Amino acid sequence: MGCGTITRKAIDAGIIPGVNVLEDVSTNHVGAGVSVKATPLKKGMEVIQHKHSYPHLSVLVSGLVALKNDDFSRIIDARKEPQSVVIEANQYHSVIALTDALWLCVHVEGKG
Repeated sequence: MGCGTITRKAIDAGIIPGVNVLEDVSTNHVGAGVSVKATPLKKGMEVIQHKHSYPHLSVLVSGLVALKNDDFSRIIDARKEPQSVVIEANQYHSVIALTDALWLCVHVEGKG
């Protein structure tokens, strides 16, 4: 799995469960040894809980989200300026959009 699968509002919108709907709404950008998955989230959408065997950077470009992982749950606010967070290796994490938002997952090329 890449950086997660969108649930909640996607199902309400008629997207069939079990399909990797993240790929339906995200775009992938690869270059300079980095892979970036850009996921525009509508309020209420969720990147469901998942983990990677390596750490990676996530950037909230705009909006307000709740980030949950094994150790904490916190609100990230990028309504005035982008915010970033390192997701440690082997940490389950999920993101819930509290407003419309743009979430980026940044991985070493070939891992994301």
